Amino acid sequence: MTMLTLNIYVVHSPHLSSRLRYINSTIEMLKKMTEGIGYKVELNLVKEPSREQIEDNIEHHNKRVNYDKEDDEQYNKLISPLNGAQISNIEKHRLIHKVIANASSDLHFVIEDDALIGEDYLHNIKTLFERLKDDSFRKGWDILFTCMADVESGALQLQDSRKSYKMLISKSSYLIKPVLAGKLYEYLETYKYTLKNAIGKYIWDHKEVNAHVLNKHTFLEGSKMGLFTTSVNNSNFLFQNSHFVALARITAVHEEIGEQQLKEAEALYK
Repeated sequence: MTMLTLNIYVVHSPHLSSRLRYINSTIEMLKKMTEGIGYKVELNLVKEPSREQIEDNIEHHNKRVNYDKEDDEQYNKLISPLNGAQISNIEKHRLIHKVIANASSDLHFVIEDDALIGEDYLHNIKTLFERLKDDSFRKGWDILFTCMADVESGALQLQDSRKSYKMLISKSSYLIKPVLAGKLYEYLETYKYTLKNAIGKYIWDHKEVNAHVLNKHTFLEGSKMGLFTTSVNNSNFLFQNSHFVALARITAVHEEIGEQQLKEAEALYK
């Protein structure tokens, strides 16, 4: 029986050295876990093009810009000029997509260098890769985001990402099939959105794409917990940080902030 290969593609920015020990730990744990299940693991580190390389050739990349408005007002609000770090992020993922598009039907897992494994979700991650290996989770999806979840009780299952997410809130880790990888490679040739919003727009516009999330949390994202600052975005909602979310809820629920709300906020901040 042929051993199933798990191809892991790590998107890394060398100037973000503070992330190295975390992503090394994540990959080490993931490799040990999946090899224990029976996978052959192949690691691929993608560090280029760097932000500096993009900025040195910015005239070339500017030729690929199209900021024309479309029919979707919500996404039109997300159109914005991209900086060197954002273009670098897009091009690293495109490079991976090009490789996957010409690859076999083995599993292809893209993971950014701020992805983390938390002890609370180790069981969910192991269950996911067990089900991918025994074929019960191998079909029915073109892209499976493991960096966000539509949380519901019950056994681990796949859920349509459009059910809860018109706009993606993360793209730090995902499994992707070769056919969709090829289509995204072509789609991302034109710059209009950040990578997260571009992938989200493609999925929303192309209903034939089977885009899924899980009903349980698996991988965490350091920049969505507040462990790292975001490397590509001007603003960053820490949706995986319960204290930050609670702080945001105070301002969303109360039109006026009184003494009681300030006490709650101070306690959360500490």
